Amino acid sequence: MPPPSSRRFRPDIEGLRCIAVLAVLAFHLEPRWLPGGFQGVDMFFVISGYLITRLILDQRGGFSFTRFYVRRFWRLFPALSTTIGATVAAAYFVMSPADYRDLGASALAALAGVSNFYFYGQLDYFNDNTLVHPLLHTWSLGVEEQFYLFWPLLVVFAVGRLAPLALFGWLAIAAFALNTVLAGADPQFAFYMMPFRVFEFAAGAALLMVEKRLPPRPRLAAGFLGAALLATGFVLFDDNRAWPGAAALLPVGGTVLAIYGGGGRLGLVLGNPVFLLIGRVSYALYLVHWPVIVLYRYWRVVPLNLAETGMLALASIAAALVLHVVVETPFREGKAAASGLSGLFDIRRFVFWRRLRAPLLAAGALVTLGLAAAVWVSGGLPGRVAKLRAQQAPGELSYAGDICAGSRTYRCVLGDPTSERLVYVIGDSHAGNLFFGLDRLFREQGIRGIGVMDHGCLFLAGTTRFIKGQKDSRCARNIDDAFQAAAGDRAPVILAGNYDGYNGEIGPAAASAPLALDEAAYYGFLRNSLIASLDRLNAGARPVLLVKSTYNSGIDTARCLSRPGINPDQLLAGECAPWNLARNREKSGRADDMLEEVAGQFAGVATLDPKAAFCRDGVASCDLAGGGAFFLRDTTHLTNDGSLFLVSHFNARLLAWLGSPAPAHGADLGGASAAGNGRPRP
Repeated sequence: MPPPSSRRFRPDIEGLRCIAVLAVLAFHLEPRWLPGGFQGVDMFFVISGYLITRLILDQRGGFSFTRFYVRRFWRLFPALSTTIGATVAAAYFVMSPADYRDLGASALAALAGVSNFYFYGQLDYFNDNTLVHPLLHTWSLGVEEQFYLFWPLLVVFAVGRLAPLALFGWLAIAAFALNTVLAGADPQFAFYMMPFRVFEFAAGAALLMVEKRLPPRPRLAAGFLGAALLATGFVLFDDNRAWPGAAALLPVGGTVLAIYGGGGRLGLVLGNPVFLLIGRVSYALYLVHWPVIVLYRYWRVVPLNLAETGMLALASIAAALVLHVVVETPFREGKAAASGLSGLFDIRRFVFWRRLRAPLLAAGALVTLGLAAAVWVSGGLPGRVAKLRAQQAPGELSYAGDICAGSRTYRCVLGDPTSERLVYVIGDSHAGNLFFGLDRLFREQGIRGIGVMDHGCLFLAGTTRFIKGQKDSRCARNIDDAFQAAAGDRAPVILAGNYDGYNGEIGPAAASAPLALDEAAYYGFLRNSLIASLDRLNAGARPVLLVKSTYNSGIDTARCLSRPGINPDQLLAGECAPWNLARNREKSGRADDMLEEVAGQFAGVATLDPKAAFCRDGVASCDLAGGGAFFLRDTTHLTNDGSLFLVSHFNARLLAWLGSPAPAHGADLGGASAAGNGRPRP
């Protein structure tokens, strides 16, 4: 085992912290700026493994578990608790009741150090829905805090008993192998759970054990190679792959090499004054940046321009400086922030500060805990908004597909379960948009509907969806089962999907990766797959209705309208639904044209365009509500009322289609196509 490492300050590591936190900030501000910026978190884990192991080994026989955990507590908790409290307080004026309720729950999880478990059960870190979770980033703090629970025990046990280098090395290899296996089976679990991040911490620890044995001459080359690996990962990898996975070797290896090389001349670059300042406040900046970004975007609703994005970056840095000076350093050390900041605020001027900081922190934490609990238990303090809007806020609104019980895959009977008159309704969540309305129509007409729907799965024979580059076997199985069931008879089939929304996520079921296609090739693949699907359904011998995508409001309409202080008149003004018919045609016109062209090749196949029910030419926005009820649950998924409105709009034509043995080739039941081909609106 090498001799104990020096406790000397490493400015190069502070510089690496600066790079890590700025990478995360850039990714969260605008992913296109730095597609792999989220890898800054992987850098933090490697750095923590190196520094925490060094801290433990430096103390050798004098290591105290109590002192270690007390120091970690004062290092992390005061700034975390303050950030959580400020976020919950600020969100009172911004968030809808349902989202505010979820914030209260996530705040409690973050205070307990288990937010990685909470968010694993809630959402995908890279999903757009993350933009309504201001504390999502605390998942990584949960991972780090859980790492602190077992790592000191392991290191202390290993010293004098085992070969620490071999232990850390084999631990890193085993954890990495486990991570790469699970990344394909359950990428969310691998992303959020500490055991599958251990290889990153262990890599830093392994470096500590060997760096004294390594020759100094290669340091500079190793450091710049590490920097190149980090830069490559930031640019090359994006959020469309399972993570960590094998690709995490770039940020992990790059950080290890940069730490090794930072002890040489590279340290002069990493240790420049700007990097040192940002590195010193990196923890505070990591804490505050995401709540600042999320709450502003939530309030603003519309996409941000460059000036606003830059303003958020500066606001995040300013808030981090304040948190570092006023909270983080005084509570951690009982003194003002380090040189350069101490003149701004010197907490030592207060008498008995060391005696007061514990009760002050306890009082503040209890206030934060009480506020978070109240927000969660009350359902997001719905009294802040009008009663109608509180009842119809995100999370409270229905989804038309929920008439079928299920989490992701829905299979149920619509209408009259005893009827021998059968209709299949198959597709992704846009098929679910029809379920509630069709259930009512089928019951009235004595029809038994078989609803089969899978969120995010486009039902085209022989295809499947890929999630983060990994094949979604459940999607492929559901597609095959649905077509196999329908092939056994000649009952009408309604096939619906968001056809323009799967480029880069779809491919042949036999493939190992999604197709990377330009727009023309993508729609060519969809066209061929749709023709194969209709052939498998024996489309010439039964009625088939191809339903185009539902209209898109452009933003999360229900969330927009349910914010505190929003005037319901904005519903008519279009602020909460900026996309009109022309914008919807621009988005989905290519897909709609493809459906029309394919339908024209088959007898008995018709098309229906839901946009015709909600949107009209020359009107600023599509219809959002009627009879005091919202039609949209988010940007494009219909509520029960929206589904009823849609199906009622087409009642007569649907019944005529169901009653006729074979509609004309490519008959259009839903008005003019989205491409505006001149067909008259019915």
